[in-house]
Amino acid sequence: MRVAFTRQARKLLEERIEDRVARVALIQARLADDGTRIPLEVVKAEIGGAHPVAAWRTYRGLTVAGLAEKAGINEGRLSEIENGRTAGDADAQRALSEALDVPADLLIPEKA
Repeated sequence: MRVAFTRQARKLLEERIEDRVARVALIQARLADDGTRIPLEVVKAEIGGAHPVAAWRTYRGLTVAGLAEKAGINEGRLSEIENGRTAGDADAQRALSEALDVPADLLIPEKA
């Protein structure tokens, strides 16, 4: 059996379906949320070419010297990491992650 809808009824039904789909998508996103948020300032800095460590350091209001001290690495090593000359070893990456309070995977630049 085929049911005929008026245009108004069809539009209302489509809106309700779209609303339900949006609600399901929101629930799925909330369930998958790991709590990580990347501030707009960090995103803009990285889009502008900043290394993720430098972007987060600036966002946190730290100088190179301040972050190096907080992470327990020397300033030269931090500068090499921020300038992309080295990725840093696992210990340095872990220390920077902890000092910046950022998951380590967010401090690794994406390859172009």
